[in-house]
Amino acid sequence: DYHKVTDVWIRHWWLTPSFDWFRSLYCLEGTADTKCMVPTKGGAEYEDEDAWCTDLYNATDCLQIKTDAQMEMSTVSYIFLTANAVWGLVLVVLLWLALTMLEGIITPPIVQSSKQANIPAWLTLPFLGCLAGGATLLFAPSSAVGNETGSEVFWIGVAYMASGGCFLVAALLGWFISAYSVLNSRDKQHKQIA
Repeated sequence: DYHKVTDVWIRHWWLTPSFDWFRSLYCLEGTADTKCMVPTKGGAEYEDEDAWCTDLYNATDCLQIKTDAQMEMSTVSYIFLTANAVWGLVLVVLLWLALTMLEGIITPPIVQSSKQANIPAWLTLPFLGCLAGGATLLFAPSSAVGNETGSEVFWIGVAYMASGGCFLVAALLGWFISAYSVLNSRDKQHKQIA
């Protein structure tokens, strides 16, 4: 999380109803809907967090409770993200080992033809995902992506559509390679170009 997106997400969404479960999990018991919900800088009506806490709960520990809970949630989030990254790398290594063993057991031409037949099908999944993401950002009503559909998220939708187009071209080239049979040296040259 190079840009500390997780920390910003936790800080800005902490008081929203979507974080009720997280607050009940990480805040001190009994403070999830009280002291742990201290607004940043005391909110609009108070000078600072201590003034908010003193006025509502006759205490000054609200900011500390909230900060501790947010730090614990950040730590758990980073552990979760790191564990998923490590798990993904382990799966990539296992797939590579399985493919290497498969090529050792089965002849390389059979493995190559199997790859050529399966890769276009697998490339349709990211194509469909990019198409759905791009369509959501470009054509959804403002309630789906916030109030800024026309200005700030337009380029993200275009980027999703462009990525989807690249995946579609790759899938079509893969389908061409798997379906096109090699009959002579000219056909072999066309297949290599594709």
